[in-house]
Amino acid sequence: SAECQVLAGLLEAACWTDDLRLGDAEGALRTLVASSATLGNEALEHQCRVALARSLCWHARGREAGEILAPLESSSPEPSIWCGALVLRSRILREDRDLAASLRAARDALALAEQIADPCLLARTHRELADTLRPLGEIEQVRAHVQQGIEAARQAGNAVRSSKTAPHGGPMIHPLNRVVAGLAIVAALSVSAAGFQEGPVYQVGDPGVTDPKVIKEVRPQYSPEA
Repeated sequence: SAECQVLAGLLEAACWTDDLRLGDAEGALRTLVASSATLGNEALEHQCRVALARSLCWHARGREAGEILAPLESSSPEPSIWCGALVLRSRILREDRDLAASLRAARDALALAEQIADPCLLARTHRELADTLRPLGEIEQVRAHVQQGIEAARQAGNAVRSSKTAPHGGPMIHPLNRVVAGLAIVAALSVSAAGFQEGPVYQVGDPGVTDPKVIKEVRPQYSPEA
């Protein structure tokens, strides 16, 4: 059927995005968005829009990605699709330096992922929250979400490996590896940030702190010619 062809194209475009074939992915996904809209399949169109917005975010084209996601806000997408859209919305808002709105979107995404109980979505939402909390200086919360995200990714990986449809891990492990790698980077950055924050800052006038003093001075000696 036409819907099956769109789904097959959607899977192929998602693989292209993961392989950083972003131009190919964008072209295919724009065609799929138009095709699913022509078919009148709103749920399928929502899936294509989220996939296209994700590809555009990889292109660092957040404004266009936000425009692609806008129709989902006035409809009722499936919870898993809306969760993915919220993750992307949080990323777009963070890149626009609207951290408060980004944090709200990430928390809404996590609430949906917990409701759905999908470990793959949980791994993505925990990573997004960690990414958003890090510039806010919430280091302990960042570490907690990194740990929970890695655990969710481990559970998702185990589920894929045990699936008959994806023997030996299958192609679905590749995106999970990206999520885990992203969580590891956030963890490393949070450790660096914590290192800069540790320890008091001393000032002149504090107990035991005095102005620097010259203890030895060497004056220049000039020859008569100079």
